[in-house]
Amino acid sequence: MSSQPKREVAPARKLAGTEMNDLIRNGATTYFHESGTCRMGKDSLAVVDPSLRVNGIRKLRIADSSIMPRIVSVATMATCVLIGERMAEILKAEA
Repeated sequence: MSSQPKREVAPARKLAGTEMNDLIRNGATTYFHESGTCRMGKDSLAVVDPSLRVNGIRKLRIADSSIMPRIVSVATMATCVLIGERMAEILKAEA
């Protein structure tokens, strides 16, 4: 069996102009995992403190990959599980 495709699956007809732009725009995706957008740290540029509290907003915490100061070199899902477990420890200790 050949690993080469036998036929085009999408769009199944010739497209041009706006139709081609729409196909690309609607079909484009990424396999990258967003992280580091609300960096945790102790400096003035950090969005989240070490207890996962959002600086400047009372009673709001973040426990996902956005708090990572650096993108990990392992599966981000596994790291998110650990962040969630750490959040549970923090909340339990404060209760």
